[in-house]
Amino acid sequence: MKLPFQIDLNGKVAVITGASSGLGKQMSYALAKQGASLVLLARRIDKLNEIKNGKQFKIKSTKISNS
Repeated sequence: MKLPFQIDLNGKVAVITGASSGLGKQMSYALAKQGASLVLLARRIDKLNEIKNGKQFKIKSTKISNS
């Protein structure tokens, strides 16, 4: 997903629900490319681990929990 505008999101935090697939996942990629730090929320931990282990994000720290 490409945002129709450029905006500097460095130093900003985006909280995205439904981040393991579909629109939430694509929005995560788009906001990360704009420099945002992300908090990704989803029901499917296995899918979040796939995102974490992928090459799309530069990950500084992670915590995946089912609580």
